[in-house]
Amino acid sequence: MGYNKAWRARETTLEIARGSPAESFVILPAFCAMLEHKNPGTITHIETDEQNHFLNFFMAIGASIRGFGDSMRPVIAIDGTFLKGKYFGTMFVAACQDGENQIYPLAFGVVDSENDASWSWFLTKLRGAIGVVENLVFVSDRHGSIAKAVDNVFPEAHHGACIFHIANNLQSKYGKK
Repeated sequence: MGYNKAWRARETTLEIARGSPAESFVILPAFCAMLEHKNPGTITHIETDEQNHFLNFFMAIGASIRGFGDSMRPVIAIDGTFLKGKYFGTMFVAACQDGENQIYPLAFGVVDSENDASWSWFLTKLRGAIGVVENLVFVSDRHGSIAKAVDNVFPEAHHGACIFHIANNLQSKYGKK
């Protein structure tokens, strides 16, 4: 069997097992409704255009929101990563560290790209989920859109740069010494 034939067989099998990406977008509203029903306090938001095409998605699980408010340090790390596959985009993540220094997911978003409007949209949704938090600190890479959005949406919060990203930038610019 040739490579192309094997690849097509793999893709067909995966589509049978998982469904197609287009089908996933169709069932996303039902998934969100069930998530909100089964997990009290969960916040989801799907944004579409006039033709009902997907634009943005936000999700914060109710238990994560309550846990953040009740027992987490008021420090949120935010970052974005590129999505690859048939449909491109960027996934935003807001996470904290619990008392055991383990990653504590707070919220997720999927947007078209990492830009000013997308970060403002995501952080506005996050603010709606967590409300006003005293002494809140955001930690992120030095992406300009994040800094602008934090200043606009959470003006009372502090924003700092992630030392890991700073170290990587220094290493890539000046090399290991």
